[in-house]
Amino acid sequence: MGEVVADKGYHSNGTMSALAEMDIRTYISEPKRGQRDWEDQAKAKAAVYANRRRTRGARGRRLMRRRGS
Repeated sequence: MGEVVADKGYHSNGTMSALAEMDIRTYISEPKRGQRDWEDQAKAKAAVYANRRRTRGARGRRLMRRRGS
């Protein structure tokens, strides 16, 4: 299992789903998009929500600060 830390330019449903299938933990900041329509996109929703949960934790914030320097 690996980890990826990236900026919001890499955050897309396709990328998030592909990385989740490869068992790679993501710490990718989310662009401001507004409300999302998750109909027929269960895998993408799960991947995005897991990423969101990780980036908001202490470890995720620490990694994001380290990436920015």
